[in-house]
Amino acid sequence: MSQFFRNFPKVPYKFGDETDYNLMDNLTKYSDFFVNVKDQVSFMQYYTILDGDRPDTLSYKLYGSPDYHWTFYLLNEHLRESGWPLSEHEIEVQLAKNFPYIAITSNCKDQGGDKLNSDVDDDNIGAIFLVGTEVTGRETSHDAVIVERNIDIGQFILQPLTSADTFIGDSFLRYNPGDGEQTLQIIEVNDQKDAVHHYEDSDGVWQDIDPFEITTRTPVGLTTVTLEDNFRNKNDELKQIKVLRREVVRTITSEYFKSIKR
Repeated sequence: MSQFFRNFPKVPYKFGDETDYNLMDNLTKYSDFFVNVKDQVSFMQYYTILDGDRPDTLSYKLYGSPDYHWTFYLLNEHLRESGWPLSEHEIEVQLAKNFPYIAITSNCKDQGGDKLNSDVDDDNIGAIFLVGTEVTGRETSHDAVIVERNIDIGQFILQPLTSADTFIGDSFLRYNPGDGEQTLQIIEVNDQKDAVHHYEDSDGVWQDIDPFEITTRTPVGLTTVTLEDNFRNKNDELKQIKVLRREVVRTITSEYFKSIKR
């Protein structure tokens, strides 16, 4: 970025209690030059960012110099907003960081068929199995705390109390075992990254479900998009970018810096 800001005009700036001014790059200077350029088809081409591409290495690949890396951000709003797409290794690291827990798919009913809903004041089990509630697996006696719940899709995210608490083999979650116990039916247990983000039909349109009627994690006729799927899809969207054609990059960037200095 140092090559980029060298072309910005200087302004006097005083730090703290200093008495003398220093000449600094005017980082507030703005030009809408690239707003107009990016829609000029003759100047542009499309590129799909590959695993391992960095802004500087891609600039060198396209233009024979790393100094044009900044053009990718000015030409692509989604890169400015969300940053450079992650590499495969970075994706794996981020998935482990973002989704470290266990996901339970449930039909939101207890053993007697009573429904769990968002209204904690009516006569159902909605007043329990709340975020922060400690629960236990009926068969395994594994313990966890509910950290998220989305009743609309029958999903509960659990933070196990120990690494051995996996809930694999449990058919019900238990709340307050042994003293007015309540149970919640388990349909499936997954790692959090494999939990449902949303459901889609065959046309890719998001679909709502009735969580009280599900018998498997993925209802018939629908496709499950997991948290990992959604994360990777968003990362893939970042890979599609506009870039300047090699033959015009010097001219366009030179004109941009002229506009900055005006």
